[in-house]
Amino acid sequence: MLNDSENIKADIQAGLVKEAVYVAENASLEMKRSVISGFNPAVLLDSKTEINDANLKKIKFEEMYFNLCNGNIFTEYNSNNEDLESWYGNSVFFNVYSQSDNKETFIDISNPKKPDFRLQLGKITASSGNR
Repeated sequence: MLNDSENIKADIQAGLVKEAVYVAENASLEMKRSVISGFNPAVLLDSKTEINDANLKKIKFEEMYFNLCNGNIFTEYNSNNEDLESWYGNSVFFNVYSQSDNKETFIDISNPKKPDFRLQLGKITASSGNR
């Protein structure tokens, strides 16, 4: 999921950008090897969702690349997300957090005819081995 706004920070401050993923109470979700870039925040859990092991095991984020988001994973109406950051930031999930500009993160998002949304991390290009 990518917000390709020209000025993401200004758009977030103006209230034009919301969360990329909203997880309702009692929902199950599994996201793996995905990118969320340029949202406010990346993920928002319903305020009725109790933060405990049983519920967090139903909401899985693994091998994710969270980029340029104004916060990563929060509960609705709660600005303290230390418990969620601690859970999803655990190295067993292999999640990556970054604040890189989209033009540096993706190969060629500005190409109007054939944009290339593959990740470009340094000089490494992330791509599937299947062609």
